[in-house]
Amino acid sequence: MGSVSNLVATFALTVLLVQHAQAASDSTATYLQSGKSYPIYIPRNYTRRFYHATALQTNDTNVFRVVFNEFSTSLTSQVQIGTGTDPSDEESVITTIYGYRGYVEDIYIEANEMWMAAIGGPAYTYLDVDANIVAFDLSSMFNCTMSNMSVSSDVLCDGVYHCDHYEDESACNYSMTYLQPGESYSFHISYNYISRSYHATLLQTNDTNGFRFVFQDFHIDNANQVQIGAGTDPSDLQSVITTIHGYRDYADDVYVETNEVWIAVIGTYDTFTEIYANIVAFDLSTLLNCTMSNMSVSSDVLCDGAYHCDHYEDESACNYSMTYLQPGESYSLYIPYNYISRSYHATLLQTNETNGFRIVFRYLNMLHGDGIQIGTGTDPSDPQSITTTIYGYRGYADDVYVETNEMWIAAIGGPGYTYFNLNANIFAFDATILCDGVYHCDRYEDESACNYSMTYLQPGESYSFYISYNYISRSYHATLLQTNDTNGFRIVFQYFYIGYSDKIQIGTGTDPSDLQSVITTINGSRYYTDDVYVVTNEMWIAAIGGPDYTYFYIIANIVAIDLSTLLNCTLSVSSDVLCDGVYHCDRYEDESACNTV
Repeated sequence: MGSVSNLVATFALTVLLVQHAQAASDSTATYLQSGKSYPIYIPRNYTRRFYHATALQTNDTNVFRVVFNEFSTSLTSQVQIGTGTDPSDEESVITTIYGYRGYVEDIYIEANEMWMAAIGGPAYTYLDVDANIVAFDLSSMFNCTMSNMSVSSDVLCDGVYHCDHYEDESACNYSMTYLQPGESYSFHISYNYISRSYHATLLQTNDTNGFRFVFQDFHIDNANQVQIGAGTDPSDLQSVITTIHGYRDYADDVYVETNEVWIAVIGTYDTFTEIYANIVAFDLSTLLNCTMSNMSVSSDVLCDGAYHCDHYEDESACNYSMTYLQPGESYSLYIPYNYISRSYHATLLQTNETNGFRIVFRYLNMLHGDGIQIGTGTDPSDPQSITTTIYGYRGYADDVYVETNEMWIAAIGGPGYTYFNLNANIFAFDATILCDGVYHCDRYEDESACNYSMTYLQPGESYSFYISYNYISRSYHATLLQTNDTNGFRIVFQYFYIGYSDKIQIGTGTDPSDLQSVITTINGSRYYTDDVYVVTNEMWIAAIGGPDYTYFYIIANIVAIDLSTLLNCTLSVSSDVLCDGVYHCDRYEDESACNTV
C-alpha cells in the first residue's frame, strides 16, 4: 500500500516538474515598446489543471502595468505574476491572486522583464481573465506619498484613483466655482458603478459667507464615502471637516463656516453612488446657534417643518399658535402618511384652570427613529416640561393624560427613512373617565370597580352573554349574575374568539375589581373554550381587550343550575350533561360510567 502511495506521489511530482519545464521553455518573451500594450485574454475556461503563461520584455528604462478589465476565478484557481521571464522560478513571484475573486486592482512590475501565469485548480475550476499589460517609462512614475506605492503618470486625474489614498486624484488642479451670496450650486452624481471612482468639486464665495450642503437624494454603498473640507485642496487630510460613510440612504445638511470648500465622492469596488445636492452660499452672520446640539444652522431653515439642529431647537422654539378647548371639547390631531426625514410638527392646547387633557391615539404608525414628545406648558423647546416620550417602532400607544390646563405635543420624524401616520383626539376634561368601557389603569381599576347592575336568574333560567366583533383596544365589559342559595352557574361558550392579548376573567361574588375572587382566566389567542362552572350563587364575567390590536367575538349561555345535581370529577359538572356523548370531566367520568350497550 505504501509503495502505491509513493508511486502516485512520484508521478504527481514528475507531472508538476514537466509542467514547469514546459512553462519555462514555452514562455518566449514578447517585446513591448514604451507605451505599447499587450492583451491577455482567457475566456471562461473550466479545464482542470489549466496553465497559461505569458512572458514580456521591454527596454531597460521601462516597467509594466497590468490593467485587469475583467477578472473572475474559482476557489482553487490563481494568477501568478513575477519578474524575469521564467515562470518556473518561484523566487521571482511578486504577486499571487487567489479565487474567489471578481476584480483585481492594477498591478505594477518595476522591472523590464515580467511573466504572468493563469493556473486552473485541480478539481472543479474556472478562469475568466481580460487584461492589458502596458510598458511605460519608469521615470514617469507618480509617487503616492501616503500610500507607499507608485503609479503611472498616465492615470493621473482620470476620475479613477490608483493610489490607495487617492493621491493621484485628490491633488489635481480642479477648477473653482464662485457663488454669490444666496446663489446655489447643483451637485449631481448620477447612478455610478465605476470602481475606485473619484469626483471632486471646489467652491468659493466672499469672505463673509459660508456654505450649506442640502442633500436631496443620497445613496452610497457600504465602503463608499463623501468627504467635505474647508479650503481648496482635497489632498489635505487636515482640511476634512466631515466624512459620510456608506451604507447610507440619507445625509443631514452640512455647514462649512469658511468661504472656500471642497467635496469629494469616493467609490470602492462593485460600487453604487447616487447623489443630488444643492450647495448654497449664505451669510455667516445669519447663523442660528443650536444651544443643545453644539452646532449652527442657517436662519433660512427656522420653522420650516424640518429640524436641522440635532435636538430640534430650530423648530421647537417657534411661535406656535394656541388652541383653546372648552371642557368636553376635543381637538383632532392628524398627520397623514409622511416620509419626510427630520420632520417636526408641534401643537399647543389650553383649557380652563380646572381641566386637564386626555390624548386618545386612534391610529399610530411610526418607524424606529421617529418619536412623539408630550409636555406641560406652552414651550416644546423646554426639555424639563416633557412628561411623556413615545419612541418607534410602534403601531399603537396607550392614552396619555396631561394633568395641567396647558400642554404641547410634537411629532418628530427620524433622521433617516421615516414613516409617520398619526390620528388622535385630545379631550379637555373636568370629570373622571371612569366606567366608559375602556380601561385606562393598567389593571382595569377604572372599569372593574364600577357599579354594575345585577341580573337574577331563577334555577334553570339562562342569560345570553354576547360580545359582537370588537376591535377596541383596552375595552372592558363586565356582567354580574345572581341566583338562589342552592344554585350555581354553568357557562356554555357556543362561539368563542379572542385575540392574542385579550382575555376573559370569571370570578365569584359581585366585585370584578377583587382579584382574589378570580377563579378562571381564559387568555387569547383562542378559537374555543370548555364550559366553566361557578359553584356559588353570585358570579361575574369580564371581557378585557388587549392594549394593542384586539379582536373579540363571543356568544355564551350562562345557566343557573342546582348545585346538588353536580357530578364530582376533577371539575364539577351538571348532571344534565351526563351521558350526552360529550365528556365534560377531564377524565371522561361523565361519559365512561354510563350504561353503554
